[in-house]
Amino acid sequence: MYPLMNTAPVSDMNRNPNKIIAQLSKGPIALLSRSEPAAIMILPSMWNRLMEQLDDQQDVIDALVAQLEIATGRVETEPADIALLEEMAQRVRA
Repeated sequence: MYPLMNTAPVSDMNRNPNKIIAQLSKGPIALLSRSEPAAIMILPSMWNRLMEQLDDQQDVIDALVAQLEIATGRVETEPADIALLEEMAQRVRA
């Protein structure tokens, strides 16, 4: 279960933005407009970490889809050309 998110009125961003920004060290803040969520503020480092996690998860999904397509015969594979792969590896190392 996720802990409750800190909240602040959108008007606080006009009155005291530094206070809101300082509170971000404790976690995301839901900015409320008329008691309804209007935006979520998070630190850039947290945003970057979340985007990296999403990217990693998408890579796993793509790999699983490819395995499924190969296993069900939707995609045909060809044997790897080991000599070509070794040549490519040599170029990368150089």
